[in-house]
Order: sequence, then structure tokens, then C-alpha cells
Amino acid sequence: MTPRDALIAEARRYLGKREQMVNGKPSNRSTLIDAWNTEVAAPLGSPYCCSGVSQWGVQGVGRSAWPFKLTASVATLVAECQRNGLFSRDVRQARVGDLVVFYFDSLARWAHIGVVVTLTPKFVTSVDANTTPSVPAGTAADRDGSGVFEKTRPIGPHVGFCLWPAT
Repeated sequence: MTPRDALIAEARRYLGKREQMVNGKPSNRSTLIDAWNTEVAAPLGSPYCCSGVSQWGVQGVGRSAWPFKLTASVATLVAECQRNGLFSRDVRQARVGDLVVFYFDSLARWAHIGVVVTLTPKFVTSVDANTTPSVPAGTAADRDGSGVFEKTRPIGPHVGFCLWPAT
């Protein structure tokens, strides 16, 4: 199994995992989510899309083989990928198993991440943590939802990729 395949398998292992509800609202908390955030030194209750991806990578391929920064911050991860030449907005450079990131104009930053599981010139399907399955791309619940889900979104100017280094 390649590292990319191992990452995808690990991400899919968590499909359907959900946050605890507090007063009928998602909390960004559960035993699992708290563990992900703790591993990247994020406060409990923080958004967890990036901490989830970080932990899937560590669990799937091992800490020493994981090529990306362990962080809860998508913006920090993207900045490091840009510095290291591992970032692209060109879908032709992306591959299954890379990380897909989404830019939110309302926040003026890259603010959501997932693991690419299928890719075409027009659509990307990814496994994401901290999302909601049925909301439109680019909405607040798309980046701060209630669990881990597989989602398909159109490729456009608000989509980028953190690429595995050449091996």
C-alpha cells in the first residue's frame, strides 16, 4: 500500500464520526476530536478539519513519513506548503491522496481541508472532518460542520492542493 493509499484508508475509517451535541448544537468536541486537537496543541473545542487530517496522516503513514506540518491551522499548513513548493491551484498537478484546501472569501484565508479520494478536471471528492454532508460548498457549515464525511465539490478558484513531495 502506498502512503497515499494508507492516508485515504485511514481517513475513510472515520467516516460518519460526529461531534457531541450541546444544547442541540455541534460542539467541535468528542473524545476522538479532543484527541486530534490535543495532538496538535489546539484548544479543545477548536475547529478540527486540519487536526483530523494531521492525525490521519500520522496514523496512516507514521509520524516520520508524514510530509506535512502537524497543525490545526489550514492557513499555517498552506503557508508551509507554499514555502516548500508543495502547493498548487492547478488540478492537473494534484493526485488522489493529496490534500485539498478551500479558500473562504468571508475569512480572507484558506480555512478548510480534506483528503482527495477522487479527482477529475471539474470535481474533487474528499474525506473531510468538521463538515456537514449536505450543505453547499463555501458556506460556513461546509467548514465548521458536525462530523467526518465524504464530499464532492466543483474545482474552481477557491480550491488548492497541498501536494505530496516527489519520491
